[in-house]
Parts: sequence; C-alpha cells; structure tokens
Amino acid sequence: MITLTKFFLSLAIKSISKPDIFEVRPELITFEPIDVLIEPSQSIGRWYREALNTASKMTLRLPRPELFTISFNNVYNVAIKRSPCFGAVEGISSKKW
Repeated sequence: MITLTKFFLSLAIKSISKPDIFEVRPELITFEPIDVLIEPSQSIGRWYREALNTASKMTLRLPRPELFTISFNNVYNVAIKRSPCFGAVEGISSKKW
C-alpha cells in the first residue's frame, strides 16, 4: 500500500508545477492516515492514554480510555467547525490549529 501511495503522490507532484502549489518549498508534508490507510485496532482514547502512560513512565494514575476518547472527540469537533481542513483555509499553522 505504501508503494502505491508513493506512486500516486509522485504522479500528482509531477503533474503540478511548484509555483502553482508553494511559494516556499515545504520542509515537511504530513498526511492523516487514520481510517484511510490505517484502521486503528483500539480507540483513540486508548492510544492517547498509552502514549501519556509511556511518557510519564507509568507514574500517573489516568482516567479510563473512554474519557480520553470523549474528550478528544469533543475538542476535535469544536476545532474542525471553527477552522475546517485543519486550518489550511485560514492559512494557520498546524501548531496553532
């Protein structure tokens, strides 16, 4: 799947000239693969909870993964309504979004 994706990306990049896309060459381009290329085996809450547990070296007592999922969905829905396409329309950075 990765090879096929790289192939289609290379076709898209070759078909559009640089001045039509970017004023300055980007240093990094990211893609959101969840539910497109990757189907998560666990809820988003479990992934965030495990990441926080790992970062804290298991020293924190954290809420259930379901609470992380609910919180993530609430904040994400507010942000995407306020600024669709992850802020690309407004020209804001991913960090500000």
